[in-house]
Amino acid sequence: MVEFSIIVPVYQVKKYLKRLVNSVLAQDNATYELILVDDCSTWDSVRKVLKKYEGKAKVKVIYREENGHISRATNTGLQAASGDFIVFSDCDDVLSEHALYEMALKLNENPELDFIY
Repeated sequence: MVEFSIIVPVYQVKKYLKRLVNSVLAQDNATYELILVDDCSTWDSVRKVLKKYEGKAKVKVIYREENGHISRATNTGLQAASGDFIVFSDCDDVLSEHALYEMALKLNENPELDFIY
């Protein structure tokens, strides 16, 4: 089974983060890890949402000590990733219920694929 590492840099996001996380947690028949990388957000509301998901199966929450912008936050997530394939996501994205399953299906059909968009 293919495992995906979904990397999400997080910084000063208002309302969309919960929708994204819940759409990932609702994935049907998929093996994944969700890596949320807080880029030293100063908003209490962001930390409150992230704390809600700490300790959940398949979720890693990483708190950066300094703001490194999207590139460094993404690289921090890449360093923590253990999946076979990387999925990049933004806080305002939402995955359809079978998104990861469909990607795994394609990868199983053609193991030579390196990139799916």
